[in-house]
Amino acid sequence: MQKELVVTVTADDIISGVRGKPDSCPVARAIGREYPIANGWWSVQPSCITRYFGVEADLKAIRWKNPADAFCWVCDFDDGKTVEPFTFTAVLEEKE
Repeated sequence: MQKELVVTVTADDIISGVRGKPDSCPVARAIGREYPIANGWWSVQPSCITRYFGVEADLKAIRWKNPADAFCWVCDFDDGKTVEPFTFTAVLEEKE
């Protein structure tokens, strides 16, 4: 399991991203490009990135925590503010 995800959001990701859609926003597009998965999908919230996999009856999830600058970036994008390409590192959330 990857402890860190390094995510680079490009201008194309921003142009093609959909506001308010956790699986289609610029960050989700960047992650899908950089970390493709055969079974499952990526979902992005301001506070975390989640990889879902499995079947509906036995759905599993792994989460990585977003740094503060990524949190603000996602909120700004969803709020319709102008955002620029950027790179950040999300860290695997350890289960307690």
